[in-house]
Amino acid sequence: MFGAKGISKHWFAGAFAIKLIAAFAMWFIYTNHYTDRSKADIFRYYDDAKVFQHLLKDHKAEYFKFLYQNKSTDEDVNVVLKYTNSWDSSNESTLFGSNKLIIRANMLLNLISLGSYGAHVIVFSFLAFMGLFWIFRFFYQQLPERKWLIFLAVFAFPSIVFWSSGILKESLAFFFIGLILNCGSYALKGRKPIPRTILVGLAFFLLFQTRAIIAMILIPLIFGYLWNSIKPQRRAFLPYFIMLFIAFSFLTESEKITGKDFYGILVEKRMAFEELSKDAQSTNTKMNIRYTADGYSIMKSVPIALINCIFRPTPWEANGLLMWAATLENILLFLMLILLVVFPISNIENKPLLWIALLFALANLIIVGLTTPILGAISRYRIIGLLFFLLAYVQLIDIKKILKQ
Repeated sequence: MFGAKGISKHWFAGAFAIKLIAAFAMWFIYTNHYTDRSKADIFRYYDDAKVFQHLLKDHKAEYFKFLYQNKSTDEDVNVVLKYTNSWDSSNESTLFGSNKLIIRANMLLNLISLGSYGAHVIVFSFLAFMGLFWIFRFFYQQLPERKWLIFLAVFAFPSIVFWSSGILKESLAFFFIGLILNCGSYALKGRKPIPRTILVGLAFFLLFQTRAIIAMILIPLIFGYLWNSIKPQRRAFLPYFIMLFIAFSFLTESEKITGKDFYGILVEKRMAFEELSKDAQSTNTKMNIRYTADGYSIMKSVPIALINCIFRPTPWEANGLLMWAATLENILLFLMLILLVVFPISNIENKPLLWIALLFALANLIIVGLTTPILGAISRYRIIGLLFFLLAYVQLIDIKKILKQ
């Protein structure tokens, strides 16, 4: 499966090898420099699954019930929940996904891995790699002449490689997004459309459990892409605009429709993140972004949220290895944007593809900028938006003009 015309399979094998090296580096850094496992996501979900593993000795049936229920009817069994860090997290938000899916995934893996952390890391890294490969294939099939730029964007950008190589929600999110794009693309071409459509629906359901906000952003854009595919438009942006307008109107009236205020959830998420950083006595620089739970206030904060997400931390704000790595990457992004201004492409080949990548990227980056006030966390949470920003970038840059210079 892992191949593309004009690219040797060795390149994909090398890309996966780099992910395993990144996974080891992540384990090494967090083991030696961030020693509180209860605060490190790369350990928290795995450790919680290990807690449940104690039930296998005397309460096997209850262990399997926790794969679909949140609490046991047996209060003696529920005692195990006191020893978990993330099963009932006070900072959880239905909009931003639950911790339970990833913990349950680790619980299932425990049955065959015997609790080996390394085995879990390899499985999660491979799932992320599969998702990234499907994303690569989705764009490569429509832009084969830009295959190497797409390959570099998907498999070689530092933060994307690093933060998708561990037992993290981002690894699962990439897998589900890739599955949606790959199966959806083949279903649209009439190749086993029914089973692939079912798979797309299942992937969306699981993506909602992992990162609901990403699924909410993707749905209107998928409909816009389908509209352009079934009935091509001269103005390819128009279907996306209509779908996003409907989605934005729904979010504005979400409290009346669903009983949950979307804007209020954004404010609560930001405040919960700030409280979490206080509890952890974080030394990372904080961003003073403030808005209230109404659309106008949030729209005013969008530009600064986007700038924060793409260009910060700056060199004078960096402290620590991971912050400096993020800073260097931001400098690279800044230089790339300068190149784009100087060498833009004159004729965009596939406008529907460009718009789905660009709008998905911007929406994700804005949400991250609005809800993540800690600079040290942005480089991780932005990687999904960053990947699609890069995939839009490779469609806008005129690489031939650059090579002629």
